[in-house]
Amino acid sequence: MDLRLIGWNKLVTMASIVYNATMFGCFDKWPFDSKMWDVKRHKAGLKYDVASSIHNGYIVHWSSWHKGGKSDIKIFQEELKSKLDAGKCVKADAGCSAECCLKNPQVAKSRWAKQQKVVVRARQECVFCKMKKFQLLRGIWIHNYYKHTFAVGAVLVSIQIGLELGTVKFWDIPDYEAEYF
Repeated sequence: MDLRLIGWNKLVTMASIVYNATMFGCFDKWPFDSKMWDVKRHKAGLKYDVASSIHNGYIVHWSSWHKGGKSDIKIFQEELKSKLDAGKCVKADAGCSAECCLKNPQVAKSRWAKQQKVVVRARQECVFCKMKKFQLLRGIWIHNYYKHTFAVGAVLVSIQIGLELGTVKFWDIPDYEAEYF
């Protein structure tokens, strides 16, 4: 979590990380578990939450797998909320709006601040795109779910090492100053 502080001016904005969840398809074992089914994607899956630094793009948090039908807000409450500093908020998408520390796209003081948030969310989605470029995670997972966690962890570590070495590049977000209510 300390990687989120590199390049962050806490006097300008309260948010230092952007949070989102992604899902990977998996083979649902018999008897079928309805909680594994993700209604949005119309398939059984394993869901992971990933948080990245707004200011440098580094991956600062990820969780073990959750059932595909579990909401992003419940995963946030179980995994990341307790790790946040008091009074700090997290940039999230519109699906996460039940917590006061989660700031969704509509919570901004100006149009310019909303545009900055769009750029931040787009960079977070690029992390997910890079994860799904690995053939290992692209298809339907048929092995043990805990092995899937190791595979996701290995992919995230390789992306993070690429970010630190400069072989994986994201665009910079200079002077992120989105103000929140």
